[in-house]
Amino acid sequence: VARTGRRLSALGPDDRERVVRSLAARPGLLPLLDAVKVPLLLAAGTERMLHHAPAPPVSAPADPPLDCTPAGDWPTRSTADAVVVGSGAGGAMAARTLAAAGMSVVVLEEGAHHSTASFGRRAPLDRFLDLYRDGGATFAVGSPPVLLPVGRAVGGTTVVNSGTCYRTPDQVAERWLNRYGFAAAEGLGTHLDEVERTLRVAPQPLDVLGGNGLLALAGAEALGWPAAPLRRNAPGCRGSCQCVVGCPTGAKQSVQLSVLPDACAAGARIVTHARVLRVLTDRDGPAGPRAAGVLARRPDGSELEILSPLVVVAAGTLHTPALLRRSGLGGHPRLGRNLSVHPAISVAGRFGHPVTGWKGVLQSVGVERMRGDGVLIEATAAPPGMSSFVLPGVGRELRRELEGTERLATLGAMVADRPS
Repeated sequence: VARTGRRLSALGPDDRERVVRSLAARPGLLPLLDAVKVPLLLAAGTERMLHHAPAPPVSAPADPPLDCTPAGDWPTRSTADAVVVGSGAGGAMAARTLAAAGMSVVVLEEGAHHSTASFGRRAPLDRFLDLYRDGGATFAVGSPPVLLPVGRAVGGTTVVNSGTCYRTPDQVAERWLNRYGFAAAEGLGTHLDEVERTLRVAPQPLDVLGGNGLLALAGAEALGWPAAPLRRNAPGCRGSCQCVVGCPTGAKQSVQLSVLPDACAAGARIVTHARVLRVLTDRDGPAGPRAAGVLARRPDGSELEILSPLVVVAAGTLHTPALLRRSGLGGHPRLGRNLSVHPAISVAGRFGHPVTGWKGVLQSVGVERMRGDGVLIEATAAPPGMSSFVLPGVGRELRRELEGTERLATLGAMVADRPS
């Protein structure tokens, strides 16, 4: 709009090309364009993939029952023994633990509840825009900007992650214990065992790794590097490569399928479409402010209040500090500090034969040759849009590159960051 006086969608192809190229020519804007094009091309590429090679219809299994109530149908004022803010990995486990102890628990979730059957009925692009906060365009400002895809649904980001369940290495737990005095690290293995049983974690079978994963195994073997199928929470995976837009077969055991059903069976209730504005506090306690409940907003702008002496804030790394600050509980000097984002880099190889990486598991094989240096190499399948991680250019140049994605094999590398 600033350059032409019209929206980009109102311009013809040649004018759009000129605008985008002029923006890409500015060094300061190119990293931002790269961050923006990732979610857009991922969504559009997944749509294109299914259009050209539609997956056969699958009969989605019935999801375990959840006790979900939209915020519009929840009383304006209610009480509970405990309120959990957020229904993702942390919130789900907290809700299950508290409900199993006999407490009345209410879980508040800003997003909606989506069933496995609905994933099978809806187009990937539609799911992408609905399941991610900000349509998947959340990013950390920096040089370069880092994309931070955050889920917003019952089940949180577990609904849209890739299903990889990488166990905390022993040396990391030892470092937590020795450097930070984190005593719980001593018994971490027992807790991880229990979590893996709950999520039904196991190595991915070879028959659904797909061409991308099999090439990674062959390459690692040729180099003499240790590699194996990744451990995932996806028993019965059919290799649809749609983990990041909601598994349409119900194989991936996100917490709305694996943890929250147990919480609800023990009496927990989930309120959807409820954005928590702040934690209510009782400031007259002898030891200072204590939680007294939460105030949340419905989609129509009205508010609801749940009074409770126990509030668990599990709104994720990005949103928990902001909620605590809005609640007047942001006095701790470390609140919001030490965010650790794992940078990821990608490399692609173009082969003389089709790889068709999107027919198989999205993240399939782990290569641990450099794990001691904090680098984990993963074979990450490449639906057409995901190629934007490695393919250069914008406009027609990028489109030409995308036409050849069937012959690309892609590796990603997770790099252990140092908190700052």
